[in-house]
Amino acid sequence: MTGVPVGWLLALGVRSWLTLDDRDWAFNFMQIGLAIWTGFALLSLLVSVQQGLLGFPHMQIAGNGSSASRLLWYQDRAAEILPQAWVLSVPMMVYRLLMLAWALWLAMALLRWLQWGWEAFSRGGLWRPVKIRRMLKEKEKP
Repeated sequence: MTGVPVGWLLALGVRSWLTLDDRDWAFNFMQIGLAIWTGFALLSLLVSVQQGLLGFPHMQIAGNGSSASRLLWYQDRAAEILPQAWVLSVPMMVYRLLMLAWALWLAMALLRWLQWGWEAFSRGGLWRPVKIRRMLKEKEKP
């Protein structure tokens, strides 16, 4: 899912210097593809922000019936002294604040990216009429 916005930015970068002067149909096809890709990229960013702000982090906790919100410990029996375990834990609010900071940064960056993307998308025009009649007339001439 991360590759969609990255690929979209790369595709807009290619579009900014690619002209396709002699092939109007290819230019129009590229514009349609970029418009669809823009929709998918914005949707994936929206889902990412929603998951970051409202979801829970994947803690990779497994075994003994434990979950991200409930840790079930057990006590080993050993003849020698075992190394002491330690846990670094912060409240969920810290995670939420970090995700909020990331979402605000993403919103500001997205405004800059959209402005640059529109300039790249509209360079050389938004749409070109395909000259089918002229092509047919040229084929009919002996």
